[in-house]
Amino acid sequence: MTMTWGRGAVSQSDVEAFARRIEVAPSDRAIIVKALLDFPSDIQSRGMFFDGLVKALRAHVGPSAATRIVAEAEIPRTTHSFTLYAHRDFYKLFFYAAPLLHPGRPLPDAMQAIAETFYPVFRESIVGRTMSVLMGSDPAGILGRLVEAYTLSVQGNQHALEITGPSSAVWRALAEPVPMYPSVFKGIVIGTMRSHDAPIPRITVRSATIEGAKLRCTFDVEW
Repeated sequence: MTMTWGRGAVSQSDVEAFARRIEVAPSDRAIIVKALLDFPSDIQSRGMFFDGLVKALRAHVGPSAATRIVAEAEIPRTTHSFTLYAHRDFYKLFFYAAPLLHPGRPLPDAMQAIAETFYPVFRESIVGRTMSVLMGSDPAGILGRLVEAYTLSVQGNQHALEITGPSSAVWRALAEPVPMYPSVFKGIVIGTMRSHDAPIPRITVRSATIEGAKLRCTFDVEW
């Protein structure tokens, strides 16, 4: 078995063997297996998010255990902040880390809590520091810049924002076909708003349907 799947094909037996290491309920494990098998190879994400998740693991379980977890998750041992890596590899670590960082919480809730750290990680980068200065504290402006940050950070997805009122917007996404994605999206938006001392929004899923190899979602965002 290779250290990282990358963007290549993987067998169901390899995915199932990996998923057995994750400390989740059998029903969640089955969802993880399907999500990793169905994951589109064209979606890639920046190394900064691998780094951010590893830092969170180090803080929670210690450096030695974090190194072991990275090895067990079979992802790249070393990443560079703005290099693109297979987003499926990131999700391997994401799935693996969620029950460790937030034990006892439902898997979607644990993943949302982790996703709330994604924008703060991006904000620490050179590009993120520049972009965050332009965001201000107006929710509509923050969401508009977040579309840009998201597009820069994760390639192979599509995002569009429509401001529909003084305190409302519709966000449309074509993203990875992972059932937990709406929770991940909520975490990203909430973490971004909190980072800029903006009102925490209420986010509801208007629709979520499979379109080709990806998940098309429409979210209503109100603040």
